[in-house]
Amino acid sequence: MNAVQGLASLVFIIIFILIGIEAIHRTHAALLGAFLFVFIGAITPDDLLHFIDLEILLVVFGMFLLVRGAERSGLFQLLAVQIMRASSSPMAFAVILLTFAVILALFVSNIGAMLIMASITITMARSLKIRPQTLLIFQSFVINIGGMILWMGSIPNIIIGLEAGLSFMDFLVNVMPLGVILYVATLVVFIRMFKADYTPEPEEEFRDLEFDEWIERAIEVSGLHVSRINTGMITAAIIMILTIVGFVVYESFNMTPAFVALFCGFLMVLSQTRDPSVILREIDWSTILFLAGMFVMINGLGKIGIIEALSQTLFGILGSSPLRASVILMWLSGVVSSVVDNIPVATSLSPIVRDMVVDQSWEIVWWGLVIGTNLGGCMTPIGSPSNVIAMGVSEQEGYPIPFNQFLKLGVMLTLLYFFISMAYIYVRFGLMGSL
Repeated sequence: MNAVQGLASLVFIIIFILIGIEAIHRTHAALLGAFLFVFIGAITPDDLLHFIDLEILLVVFGMFLLVRGAERSGLFQLLAVQIMRASSSPMAFAVILLTFAVILALFVSNIGAMLIMASITITMARSLKIRPQTLLIFQSFVINIGGMILWMGSIPNIIIGLEAGLSFMDFLVNVMPLGVILYVATLVVFIRMFKADYTPEPEEEFRDLEFDEWIERAIEVSGLHVSRINTGMITAAIIMILTIVGFVVYESFNMTPAFVALFCGFLMVLSQTRDPSVILREIDWSTILFLAGMFVMINGLGKIGIIEALSQTLFGILGSSPLRASVILMWLSGVVSSVVDNIPVATSLSPIVRDMVVDQSWEIVWWGLVIGTNLGGCMTPIGSPSNVIAMGVSEQEGYPIPFNQFLKLGVMLTLLYFFISMAYIYVRFGLMGSL
């Protein structure tokens, strides 16, 4: 290893540590790392633009436009109200709310899904006299599961999907069955805990009310005044469906994922507001800039030969069995993702895994990376944005979640998820083979 390789590796490790301990904002850290790569001679100033993966950034930008526009239409609020009114008891309310969370996470980013669910849950739980801490924790878990299922369900999925050339249908066939299994397992654990510890007797003033009256009062308190379906909601729903269809069939029409995301995002903005600046101001530009900085560093490491060396080292560790390699990579990426944001984990490991996939039999290694980066975030309170939001909102509203309580549940369920995923990998790709 020469001096430039050593300095570049040191810079990347330091940036990774800064992101992990949140010493500075992750966007500042990634951009600082990109500029330092220029100063130490690992890349040239011209490389800054060439090394940014515009395909991924445009997909992320298009999905932000889509989600922000759909939120403005009131579509998500309408779904929330309908779910509440479909509840027949506090337990049914909690189960339906978890189900709504996992469905929402299929199409909305983890951050957006958790913000929507937290605002609904706090107000509903307060009105229904249900303590919301455990419900919020489990919502963050199922949101991570939901984000794993579809191609556009999470930013790591988009990164890995584009790097590996995986399609919407690849995720649907290979990951959705596992997601359903993990959700059912989570639901079983949640019901046992909710029954045992978090269903107090109603207070005297509510004792004579029917549960549907509780729900209506909760809806009124929450401010979710959605009386009927309007044109904006219908349009938003149609565009969301069009987006999903587009991700399924884009290859047949010689399109790209970026075109689908941008076009559908544009349609959503056009249908919901005359002033696009309103939605553009709500875009998470810090995530886009963070990804740009990470791409510069990762491609810079590839330029000076670090990625190739790491690929050979990792290949030696994983061995010659694709099944074994997939499982090891799942655990490796999962443990790292429990303490570091899964976006840099996905961007860092994807080029290494790409070099390892020498033939079709090794493509299953990608699924180990998808599973690990998405589920590893469940382990600790800082493991994913949805966890952090759940902790923050709950504390802000007067229902603090003890760190140890979250950590205990997170470690227990993540280990359960990984053992189930190991069995699934061996059955799905070992016994059944590639379908």
